[in-house]
Amino acid sequence: MDIALVAPSPVPYQVGGAERLLTGLEHALSALGHRVEQIKLPVREHTLADLLDAYHQFAVLDLSHFDVVISGKYPAWMVEHPRHAVWMLHPLRGLYEKYPTARFVDVSIAPSHEWDRLAGLLDRPTAAADPLEIIDAAQALVAIHEPDDPAVGLPGPVARTVVQRLDEIALDRTRIRNHTAISATVARRPGYFPVETRPRIAHPPSNLAVVPPSSTQGVSTTAPALFVAPGRLDRAKRLDLIADAFGRTTGDHRLLVVGDGPERSAIAERIAGDDRIELTGAVDDTELAELYRDATAVIFTPEDEDYGFVTAEAFAHDTPVITTTDSCLLYTSDAADEDC
Repeated sequence: MDIALVAPSPVPYQVGGAERLLTGLEHALSALGHRVEQIKLPVREHTLADLLDAYHQFAVLDLSHFDVVISGKYPAWMVEHPRHAVWMLHPLRGLYEKYPTARFVDVSIAPSHEWDRLAGLLDRPTAAADPLEIIDAAQALVAIHEPDDPAVGLPGPVARTVVQRLDEIALDRTRIRNHTAISATVARRPGYFPVETRPRIAHPPSNLAVVPPSSTQGVSTTAPALFVAPGRLDRAKRLDLIADAFGRTTGDHRLLVVGDGPERSAIAERIAGDDRIELTGAVDDTELAELYRDATAVIFTPEDEDYGFVTAEAFAHDTPVITTTDSCLLYTSDAADEDC
């Protein structure tokens, strides 16, 4: 079969778990004999206008020349295709459980034709809703406000309501052939999937090759302990928590913060003066695997992680992981669905 893997390309560009998952899926499907292509469109998330443009790009994308379409993130699942499967990583979390539940109707906003039109379109039943009409009406509403107006800012009630409604339409059972989640954590979050849908769970394997033990591994040594904190340097990964905790320790052990991202400057400022901590920047897969192998422990403390390749990759190298009680949700009601 000819399979399209559809995804956003973040602006500015960065490589994280989503990109690695997509590459691993491409390799796995290709190994089964399918012809696979990654189709990515640039997505900016600085303003609601940016987001609406991105949702529009995917909504009008014609992939009818492929047999199957697979998407995993917003706004790529806006693509219409008769054989569209979603393997969900997550929606825009800042507009879901990480944002207050107030609806946009509670916001003080001047009455206008654009407001009335958007409200009417959002209230239509899903079967009758047209995402392109909603996007157009939302763009018109945004256009009559100043860019920094909190009424249409990110995050905000208008953005939350419009984006969630677009996701509801895109993920409806009439549009999506197969609903799957990368973890039980994702599958059980409220509002992610249609209420009448029980998504399957398929844990993504890492495509990072395991590096065999070195000849000196296991030999007694007086070398200082090595801690490794891999991952994208953004706020949700809470590298500040790691840096602060490590800074309170004593001894000559070392911490390598491996990766890059928007919080790099903030982390660099936070660790200034502690020469035991090093920001390595991004490394290639071979070096990353060697760090997993050689680390005394890996530190991974994101807030309510969706899945997290870091833990799986560290365990593959027999390396323990230091984490926090709120980094991953553990559901004990169904042992088969537990993630961590």
